[in-house]
Amino acid sequence: MNAQAYCRFARPVVTGLIVIVYSTIGWIEIRTFMRLPAAENWFLTLAVVVPLLCGSLLTGAIHELMHQSFFGVLPGARRSLRRWHGGMLAIVTTALAATSSKLVPDMSVASTIGISAAVLALPLLNRRASPSPSRFLWIAACLLLGCGLFYLVGAQIYSIATAAPWVVLPAGLSIAGACFRIGFDRNRVRARAGRPFRSMLNSLRYLFSKDGRTLQATVLAEAQRRNKRIGRDWLVKSVDSSDRAWLQVLLHERYGIARHSTVWTGIVLLMLIGTAMPLGFILLFGSLSGSAGNLSSLCEAIATSGRSGLQSGFSPSKFISFISFFIPILMGFLGAIVPAPMSRIAYPLPRHRIARLSFILSARQAGLGVALQVFGVFGIVFFSSLLAGIPIRMENASGPMAVIFLQLPVIPLMQSTVLVKPRLLAVSGFSLLFILFFASIGFAARFAFELSWPAVAGSLIATAFAAWLNWRVVLWRYSTSDLNQPMGLIAVPATS
Repeated sequence: MNAQAYCRFARPVVTGLIVIVYSTIGWIEIRTFMRLPAAENWFLTLAVVVPLLCGSLLTGAIHELMHQSFFGVLPGARRSLRRWHGGMLAIVTTALAATSSKLVPDMSVASTIGISAAVLALPLLNRRASPSPSRFLWIAACLLLGCGLFYLVGAQIYSIATAAPWVVLPAGLSIAGACFRIGFDRNRVRARAGRPFRSMLNSLRYLFSKDGRTLQATVLAEAQRRNKRIGRDWLVKSVDSSDRAWLQVLLHERYGIARHSTVWTGIVLLMLIGTAMPLGFILLFGSLSGSAGNLSSLCEAIATSGRSGLQSGFSPSKFISFISFFIPILMGFLGAIVPAPMSRIAYPLPRHRIARLSFILSARQAGLGVALQVFGVFGIVFFSSLLAGIPIRMENASGPMAVIFLQLPVIPLMQSTVLVKPRLLAVSGFSLLFILFFASIGFAARFAFELSWPAVAGSLIATAFAAWLNWRVVLWRYSTSDLNQPMGLIAVPATS
């Protein structure tokens, strides 16, 4: 095995892009919740978050190779893979140490090397056991425990690394060496052979490829063919020329729904879920605390947290308040950014009109997602104020509403990136806009951001411009694309 063969599996460029996206989100969340100084924030991001992401992706790629049935019979494959993987981790460690020396000059390079080397090598211990419900629960529990421990001991990691760098360096290198010895053990490598496993890098590559989208369309078409629920069949013999009638046709093609009332029923249910989940979480916390006073004070903190944010300090009640508002905002955002899939049926309509109808469906879906956000935010303020026994003031929702107005221009831009070529540009733009969404949440949570009419007007103007750009992209794709091929990142089943 040479460097070219290793890079075909490791895909360093794609790995770097994914690490940049998620480490940026991690940096925002650390700055929002842990409220550490800038130096400690950068150090934890570079020494813990980035190595964990990079090590997981690179190790997953080589584990996929180890799980192939032919890997065990290749002469010297295990030693060669260990050598190239060790070299790649050494390059990453050196880059992180160099970056840390510039951003955190007070921190010793030895500490950065020791901690990052240990974290980079930890994913080698993953056995990639066969998935099962109990295993998924175990993974979720470990993730929650790891996030909790990181929140509790994050500041202590910086203190230890500053006080004893020449103790951290040999300890970290020893842990990395032990992980390499266990991860590349002959018996453990032999046990992986023949067990199916696909890494995240190759899964994403296949998902966004033409073959992957064609497979998605085939699976969706088969699922629709087997679904015999009432309302799936199209019962209208003729369609007039109005936009309303053809919107109903497109709605039935995309989602198998013959009536608009079905969509509104689903949206109302999502709104209720988006409000009930945080309230259920609040009531559960109150019942576990065993005191009605604790529940009342918690609801009061939630009702008033929309005005103060986290600027006055971080506490468990403020964290619960943040999560309570974050759930409906995230649910609505994820529902709003998915555009209407492109049609694959030759309708007797001009492409310009089909593009306009598709854009209207996308705009309607975005509007319903924003409605879910607004309904969830005001619902939480209303019910938490009732439970706390305080007057209901709509200005208590100013902080979450500021987040909604900040992310309004992002929604049409994210819908348009799904349709942009080439795929690398689309995925990169989608990821950067997703970072912008989390940054707006972190900004509004960290500072008390009051709504004002100039801010609302600026957000609406930016949203209108972003919607116009989205319309131009949709029109361009419908004007220049083969409608018999799957378009964008979302496949649409072909209908015969």
